[in-house]
Amino acid sequence: MAITWNCDITNVDPERMRADVSFQRIDDLTGAEENYRYSKAIIETEEQRTALLDLCWDEHLESIAKQTAATNFVANLEQLAKSNLEGREL
Repeated sequence: MAITWNCDITNVDPERMRADVSFQRIDDLTGAEENYRYSKAIIETEEQRTALLDLCWDEHLESIAKQTAATNFVANLEQLAKSNLEGREL
């Protein structure tokens, strides 16, 4: 699986050390894209920049968890429907 992450930093405010930061995750095999945007992010210290990256990663993991839960729900519902309806044929 080939994954590419892009980062775009705009609207930099050097006095307040804030900027708008966007991250884009692209799955090169499927073409699926995820976008994460943070307005007026504090980027003054290394710790603040790392915290922003941690936040993005946590949101990405949350997105995966939600997608997995939805996929499992649909699979379970499909199996239940199949079993139930086929059982009624007897």
